[in-house]
Amino acid sequence: MDAKDLQLIASKKHELLHAAQEARKLSYSPYSKFRVGAALLTKWGEIILGANFENASYGGTVCAERTALAKALVRSSDLDVAEQGAGRKIERGDVIAVAVASDLEGSCSPCGICRQVIRELCSLHTRVLMVGCNWNKDNAASQPDQVQDKAGKELNEPNVEVVTLEYLLPMSFGPEDLDKPRQS
Repeated sequence: MDAKDLQLIASKKHELLHAAQEARKLSYSPYSKFRVGAALLTKWGEIILGANFENASYGGTVCAERTALAKALVRSSDLDVAEQGAGRKIERGDVIAVAVASDLEGSCSPCGICRQVIRELCSLHTRVLMVGCNWNKDNAASQPDQVQDKAGKELNEPNVEVVTLEYLLPMSFGPEDLDKPRQS
């Protein structure tokens, strides 16, 4: 991740966190009542939303993070055309940050499956922002944005925890591992 991406994350951080909180309101969670929203930030500054979608068979449930990633892959013209880069096909590395919001007072981390799916499309340096339900965009505006390179923790503020994907998924298996030499 380069300095330009870090600056974009810092400048869009509060908008991204608020978007994840708004996406949480779209959750379909009649069984667990555990609402989760996610918002992706692309390197062009686009924000793409997702919410969890539960199913009576439980195994059919789709998490907010995976909903947002699937939407990013298949969408064509549902983006605000005023955004720079709108309509571009998402490729590996184009998503530079993922925000996750739930109804918990503290932060809510992506589940293991979501971490692996995020790994498929994002670099290990992708920032994962986890926001508590008590975070408020209006109060956060007074918090200074910092951009340093300390495993993503540079963007932390009250009720927000930020880490890298590599921190959440150490020693991960990713697409590049399939290209490594193997015995026949």
